[in-house]
Amino acid sequence: MHLEITKVLTPLNDDGEIDHRFQEDQQWIIEQIDPDDIHALRDFRQKTTDLENEYGSVAIRLCHVFFERISYIDKNENELTNKWRWRSKKLRSHLQTMLQGLGFKPANASKLIGATELVHHLKAILCNDFVDGEDEDVRQNLDFVESFPISSQYVLSCMSPTGFNFAMYARTWAPYNSEPLEKQLTKKELEEIQKKFPKDTKSSRPLIKKRYEKVLEVNPSIENNLIKELISMIQRINPSKINDHENLKLKLEAIKQELMVVLAE
Repeated sequence: MHLEITKVLTPLNDDGEIDHRFQEDQQWIIEQIDPDDIHALRDFRQKTTDLENEYGSVAIRLCHVFFERISYIDKNENELTNKWRWRSKKLRSHLQTMLQGLGFKPANASKLIGATELVHHLKAILCNDFVDGEDEDVRQNLDFVESFPISSQYVLSCMSPTGFNFAMYARTWAPYNSEPLEKQLTKKELEEIQKKFPKDTKSSRPLIKKRYEKVLEVNPSIENNLIKELISMIQRINPSKINDHENLKLKLEAIKQELMVVLAE
């Protein structure tokens, strides 16, 4: 029995694994299929996968061109030609249909689009009017993203800003610090972080915040009260209880990183 074909023919559970409640149905269906047909299906699946891998880089370049045009429209068009960004939004949504029409599986099309959009965004803000040359923080973010394969880049694109920052420095924090600092996070490890820090799809804010975004003037009195409240909340945390829950420790590590970012600005 061909495991890869069996998995395709069988319903999956929420974790993407074979739902064993259908084992009897699966066995019956497999027994009714001619062995030559199973071989042909396996061959078809492998060939389509090979073709997607071979032409994935072409699809990425195509997506980059689309995002360049989308950025141009948003920056230069007026309300008559792009009111409420209808043109750029339509071009963005067309990418999924286009890639599927070219033969890419829906899931792979989504990964290509998400990964390309993240890289395009970082490259777009790499050089700006607020720094001379390249922005060092953005360059670090971009190099980090581009060090991963497309599937992992897509996972990064689905993280909140806190999750992205956590992923960048995860090798210095538990439970990911058991491996050498230079060892790249696996896709599974990135997915674990993404589940804890998912991207807010309702928000229009970009994944990576620009250091040069305009900020409101700080009211020292208000900020002082906020810091007092934060200290009070921290003092109420019981460390012994936190240590028993890895998920809570992970969230505190992310908060630590956010504070480090604030202090560095």
